[in-house]
Order: sequence, then structure tokens, then C-alpha cells
Amino acid sequence: MSKRELIEAILKLNHTAALEFLEKFPESDLRAYLARISGIQPIAWLPQVVHSRPPLHLRWI
Repeated sequence: MSKRELIEAILKLNHTAALEFLEKFPESDLRAYLARISGIQPIAWLPQVVHSRPPLHLRWI
């Protein structure tokens, strides 16, 4: 992938990244970063984990 393609792929996965910021990095760093964020799974499982806990019972004193 070219540097431009790497940046475009990163921007698709990380919507908070700024184009001007990414352009400062060499291709090797962009490639490593893209590999890292490509392996991140969305946290859609989080509500299932939270709901699988027993309810918390609070007592007011």
C-alpha cells in the first residue's frame, strides 16, 4: 500500500485521526499502526458483560 492508501485505511477505522497528523509519519509507522487498529474488535460485547453480572443491591443507611 502507498502512504496515501495507508492513511485512507486508517481514517476509515479511526475517525478521530487528523489527515495532517498522519501525513507526518513514515509509511512503516503507518503500516504498523494500521495493523494494530485493524485487529481491534468493537466493544459491542460490553453490554452483554455488564448485564451478565448479578444486580447490585444498595442499601441506604
